[in-house]
Amino acid sequence: MLRTATSRWTLASSLALALALTTPGLAQETGPGSAPTAGAAALAAPADQPAGQDPLAALDEEPAQVQALSDTHKFIPGVEGKDPFKPLVVKPLPPKTTEVVATAPVVIIPGPEKPPPPLQLFVSGICGNESERLAMIIFENRPFVVHKEMNVDGKFKVVDVLADRLVIYSNREQMRRTFPIGGGKE
Repeated sequence: MLRTATSRWTLASSLALALALTTPGLAQETGPGSAPTAGAAALAAPADQPAGQDPLAALDEEPAQVQALSDTHKFIPGVEGKDPFKPLVVKPLPPKTTEVVATAPVVIIPGPEKPPPPLQLFVSGICGNESERLAMIIFENRPFVVHKEMNVDGKFKVVDVLADRLVIYSNREQMRRTFPIGGGKE
C-alpha cells in the first residue's frame, strides 16, 4: 500500500505539472488557436470524470504518462546540428610561437688591468710629540710638510704620523700604505 501511495503522489505531482503546462494561456507550446495534442487531451480527461473517481485512473500506467509528457514538452536544442556531448564554447588555441635563436655577440673580455703603480714617497723626517706631529716628505719631486688627516693633491690622505713612520691611504690604489723614515719604501 505504501508503494502505491508514493507512486500516486509522484504521479499526481507530475499530472499537476502537465495540466498547468497544457492549459491554454499558461503553456508556450500551445497557442490560443491551436488544438491540444493527444497526450494533453488524455491529461485533461479527469475534468469530465465524476468527482468521486481518482484523477490518475485514466493514466495508471507509467509509459502512457511518459508519452503524454513527452508529447507536450518537446526538446528544442539551442543550436541546431550541435553534438550535445561537445562543448558549445571552444577555447581559442594559444598563438604559435617560433623560437628565434639569436647568436650572442662576441664579447672580448680584456685581461685583468694592471694595478696602478705604487706611490713613490720619501719620508725625510718627522718632528713633534705624541699629540701633534709633522712629517717632511718628497712626493713627485716636490717637498711637502704634512700632518694627520691631510689630503695631498687628491692622491692620498695622511692617516697617521708615528714617531718612526708615516701611514697614508692611497686614493688611486685604494689601500693603506706605510713609509719608514729615510727608506722611502714600505
